[in-house]
Amino acid sequence: MRASALVLGEDAGLSLSDGPAVLPRLDIVIVNWNAGPLLRDCVASVLAADCSGFVLDRVVVVDNASEDGSLSSLPLDHPAVTIVRNPDNRGFAVACNQGAARSAADYLLFLNPDVRLDRGSLCGAVAFMEQGGNQGIEISGIRLRAPDGQTQRCCARFPTVGRLLAHSIGLDRLVPRLVAPHFMTEWDHQDSREVPQVMGAFLMIRRGAFQRLGGFDERFFLYYEDVDLCWRLSRSGGRCAHNAAVSAVHVGGGTTRAILARRQFLAAASRIQFSRKHFGGKALAVAAAALTVEPLARLGHALLRRAPGEIADTLAATLMLWRAVPRLWAPAPAPAPNPPAPLKVLALPRYSRRGASSRTRFLAFQAALGAAGFTIELSPFFDESYLADLYNSRPRKLLQIVGFYRRRLAVLRRCRSYDLVWIEKEALPWLPLAIEAFLLRKVRLVVDFDDAWFLRYRRHPLGFLLGGKLEGLARRATTVVVGNDYLAQWARRAGAVQVAQLPTAVPLDRYVPARRPAVARRLRIGWIGTPSSAELYLGGLAPVLVQAVAAGWADVTIVGAIDPALAKAGVATFLPWSEEREVDLLHQFDVGVMPLVDDGWSQGKCAYKLLQYMAVGLPVVASPVGMNRKVVQPGVNGFLASTPQEWLAALRTLAEDAELRRTMGEAGRRLVERDYAVSIQEPRLVATLRQAAGRAAVAPVGW
Repeated sequence: MRASALVLGEDAGLSLSDGPAVLPRLDIVIVNWNAGPLLRDCVASVLAADCSGFVLDRVVVVDNASEDGSLSSLPLDHPAVTIVRNPDNRGFAVACNQGAARSAADYLLFLNPDVRLDRGSLCGAVAFMEQGGNQGIEISGIRLRAPDGQTQRCCARFPTVGRLLAHSIGLDRLVPRLVAPHFMTEWDHQDSREVPQVMGAFLMIRRGAFQRLGGFDERFFLYYEDVDLCWRLSRSGGRCAHNAAVSAVHVGGGTTRAILARRQFLAAASRIQFSRKHFGGKALAVAAAALTVEPLARLGHALLRRAPGEIADTLAATLMLWRAVPRLWAPAPAPAPNPPAPLKVLALPRYSRRGASSRTRFLAFQAALGAAGFTIELSPFFDESYLADLYNSRPRKLLQIVGFYRRRLAVLRRCRSYDLVWIEKEALPWLPLAIEAFLLRKVRLVVDFDDAWFLRYRRHPLGFLLGGKLEGLARRATTVVVGNDYLAQWARRAGAVQVAQLPTAVPLDRYVPARRPAVARRLRIGWIGTPSSAELYLGGLAPVLVQAVAAGWADVTIVGAIDPALAKAGVATFLPWSEEREVDLLHQFDVGVMPLVDDGWSQGKCAYKLLQYMAVGLPVVASPVGMNRKVVQPGVNGFLASTPQEWLAALRTLAEDAELRRTMGEAGRRLVERDYAVSIQEPRLVATLRQAAGRAAVAPVGW
């Protein structure tokens, strides 16, 4: 094996603390099937691992219809932990692909639930892949130890027809010096080197390589899916390596020991499937040996050992294998047609990540669009510093704004080289339609609205120039995407050819309910938003909040803004907003509020605050305006309130009944899971953009 190109020894396990400023990101996929306490210990070891030098984005546990309650022992409220529940056992390969489907990380780690990581396992594994000399390594594994401390032989040679036949007869175990076994048992695995294949118990792969290979072949229910993946990587010119500098404990066979006959059957079936896929007609010899010679050899061995259990397992496995022959030898599916060229999309959101509309309606879908075959170039109009100045009431800099226009004009000059241009509201704020229409001529255009932005131009001092701009843009667009019924009606009245309604959605892998103490305490009323929203809406609710606090049964927390009336009364805690802390801040609330005034601008609101509250399991109280009426089910997941008396009554009811808060919070979470989760809206957006680009709608893989 080649070792000279690798960074070997101690350096291969260094942390990345002194590495590049942009840290690599990692997603971990764990497939569970009745793993019991092994799963709990595995996930605990992941969450306790040293993450210096990289970002752990998600730990995705895909459960294949376990019946042992193993999921109940997991920290389901941990922001990194995501659970995917399958209604039946779909097999290891399918579940792995499910877990990886929405990843946006640099690396994927497929981890068996019977593995317990050391503290340095993850940072050492990522550091190994990030080392300059290892950039060509696309799959790696680490040294695995048995519970007694012995190093396991976890790297393997690729199968050949001869090796598979020898395995059926048992020659690889009887005379390993003459017939090299599958696993590299002659090597102690104490040094790092390139290898043909690493075991799937700990298999780290660059996400780009995983996507290029098309993921695991889902025809392998269990076993040989890792062999097949490494085989295809090797045939495509990729490299695989063993990293001996870090290690983990691997129990081995943790979830299949109780089903030895089925395990024996699945191993033999996967060998036949692998042979059919890669060895053509020679697979007949492998199948014949697995169906006849191997069972006889196993029965003879069991008789010599006087092991009636092994005899019964072998007979049962052989019967299952014979019954599976028609399926195993069915004609291979026709090769898939060459995938269409990626759709090139120029995405022009108004803001960077700090802007809620751009974050929720554009940036939240980047990973899903990439997985669906889109190539997205993202170019916001305003940057982070502009929003920081805006939200802190600092004067905006003229030269900076001129720079924004220059950058956007440079992007628009090449917009016809894309399959689709996807704009938030408008491409050139405050400039007349004629300029924008000229620059966007002869392009397929999607325009997104999550606010009644057209009202701003009607009231603008330059309304005679700008008043009908957005209506004109909607008429010229291939598709107008809107967030609610009110905006959809406006777009149709404006003459939009195609209107797609996609509500603003919440990423439920981040927004998880908090465990709230059952002890009696003052009701924590919370509001989250921007300074501009606070100025428009929060002041009207201030007298109600002041009265609730003065009465001694409530506290108030405001996130992202300062309301002068509440600040003057000294009744509220004001906290700065950040995306990283957003969910933790919401967890400090007992109830979320969304006051509005009944006007056209409020009608255009998409109730995102309410959806945020509900996603973390909070009951809500809101004004009965616009989409709030659609989201709030009075008495089920919250209350609607118009007058100060109704607001006080609703909040007081929730203050006095913790059980009502819990049941309403659960109902709100269910509503978001059903209708307003990012994962629900992803396929709809994919189909909408495909249609707008003139491509036939294709169901995305894994959805």
